[in-house]
Amino acid sequence: MGSISGVPQIRRFHDGQWGVIFGNGVNSASGDAGIFIMLLDKTSGNPSFLYLSTKTGSATNPNGIVSASAADIDGDHIVDFVYAGDLLGNVWRFDLTDSSESNWKISQYSPIFKEPHGLPITTKIAVSTLRRINSTLGYNFSTAQREAERVILGFGTGRLIPQTPTAPTQYAAGPHYIYGIWMRT
Repeated sequence: MGSISGVPQIRRFHDGQWGVIFGNGVNSASGDAGIFIMLLDKTSGNPSFLYLSTKTGSATNPNGIVSASAADIDGDHIVDFVYAGDLLGNVWRFDLTDSSESNWKISQYSPIFKEPHGLPITTKIAVSTLRRINSTLGYNFSTAQREAERVILGFGTGRLIPQTPTAPTQYAAGPHYIYGIWMRT
């Protein structure tokens, strides 16, 4: 675990438990990127931790996830996926749709996006769900396309390096970008 600065997400999971989701932070000893899920035992309230690694980054090429976004795609108030960007410019989707914690994993096609310049993505990803596409806009969508659930992910690149006792606040140099990704669930 590195330095955590993102806002934790308190959510209910498909196994019926409640828990907290957060990124592993920056400057971890392993340099890996991933998310932590802290689950609370239903009866005792004792926490247990699960770590889902992206298997990217190392001590010599450090990576990390600052912020994670929990998404309820089907509207049942239970988290389905977690989206997160990392310091190497990847956007990851973690699949939490199974009722067994041992089957929670990175989605098959992750990373779902790679920033072309390798710029860090440290912002929380904004997740919007579109359940139906309106065909009255003049687009020629098939019935299957109109009925498919879609997700729009919005995020920007950049990194704030916090102030320390010996250095002022710094920002990642160069041009940065704002992205919107429209994808099927």
